[in-house]
Amino acid sequence: MARKRILAILASCDFEGVWQQCSRLSADLPTKEFDVRIAMLSAARTDVRLVEKTGLPVYTVGSGRAVGPLILWPLIRLIQQQQPDLVHCWDSTTNLYGSLAARIAGVQSIFCNAWQPTDSSLDWKKLAQLLIKEQITKMIVSSRMLHETDHALQGLADGIVEIISPAIAQYAEPSIDRNRLLEKFGIPDSSYLIATSDSMEAATRLREIIWATELLKVAGHNVRVFICGKGNKSKLVERFRNQVQLQDSIYFLEDHDLIGELMDHLDIYWQFGGPRGKSIIPTVEAMRRGIPVIADRSAIHGELMQHEKTGILVPCGDPASLASWTQHLLEHSDLCQKIGAMGRDHVKNQFLPEATLAAITQLYQQSLGNS
Repeated sequence: MARKRILAILASCDFEGVWQQCSRLSADLPTKEFDVRIAMLSAARTDVRLVEKTGLPVYTVGSGRAVGPLILWPLIRLIQQQQPDLVHCWDSTTNLYGSLAARIAGVQSIFCNAWQPTDSSLDWKKLAQLLIKEQITKMIVSSRMLHETDHALQGLADGIVEIISPAIAQYAEPSIDRNRLLEKFGIPDSSYLIATSDSMEAATRLREIIWATELLKVAGHNVRVFICGKGNKSKLVERFRNQVQLQDSIYFLEDHDLIGELMDHLDIYWQFGGPRGKSIIPTVEAMRRGIPVIADRSAIHGELMQHEKTGILVPCGDPASLASWTQHLLEHSDLCQKIGAMGRDHVKNQFLPEATLAAITQLYQQSLGNS
């Protein structure tokens, strides 16, 4: 039987872990059944090199600038050249442009992924949701609660939505010890390390993180907060950090390798997405490592964590509560370790890569008629 060709489409190497889901799962598909290739939209060369580590063919589309409607035409041409049996769009950007281009190119099997609630505040995004509904074969949703709370997903026809948890690898030993990591950053060894990931699209949420850091500094805690991500609000957030004179307490990271090293030595992880919630991938990765997580109280986070047991849930938009709970954990190391350990145990038998891979493989087989 001839192998079925899969074209996975990814916008870029994001900081919520979607690109790792795409690259790892695509690379692990049965090679006797599937010929997998990856297309990246306007990706930076550093992003392309990360995905090329899979050993799969990687194609770039666009000029490297922000992705917009003009990406459709080169993407259609690429799909026509590759002639895939199935196109899988892995993030919100490719859900729109990838699914539309695939349908225009004549592809019959089109998969999309939903990792976090859809932002329907803009009219063009509402139109995009309508377009996506008309194009896709399957929408893979990362959690039951996301499906129940996202109105855009609820409007999909029966049989289209499949709930498949993300694949989060079991924790491995750190590649660098803590002292060497602190030396890299030029940070005193008495520092507490905190991180959060963000797409840098909502300045208000990031300002709350900065205010919480200021409160912790005033309380006398030597915290170093790393904001992992980049986006159109990056410069604005950096200016705000400088205005409140927190250059020695807040750092911005875009290097994926360095972020990976940092994650192994965090004291606390913050995850904030507002009332709608956010992708659970970074949260689960932190819990895998036994890092206590403080997240805002949303339905998605509430499904994953139990307050004061497997994590800490604080009110949305409340930097004082964030700072207060962070201070409490830093001052009570036994509780901090207990919550981290309970969080690790909670996700121990969930989000297993082999289970996710098996589910994705089965969906591909069913859609393409493989045995």
